[in-house]
Amino acid sequence: IEEMIMGLHIKDIFKLMETFIEARDMLASDMELHEMEYGKVREDAPIKRLVDKMDIIIKESHEEKNS
Repeated sequence: IEEMIMGLHIKDIFKLMETFIEARDMLASDMELHEMEYGKVREDAPIKRLVDKMDIIIKESHEEKNS
């Protein structure tokens, strides 16, 4: 994996992160639409758990970038 990362340019990493954030936003939007139609999404629902994990990854990546 390290060799693969070394082959990526910084702009590629930023593009991957942008795409990851866009994917999280799309899932969160879907979850909001579900909540408007059917009520609150359960905490253990797969989409809720996935969005929460993606939020953690994004938060940690911003913390590392700002360190």
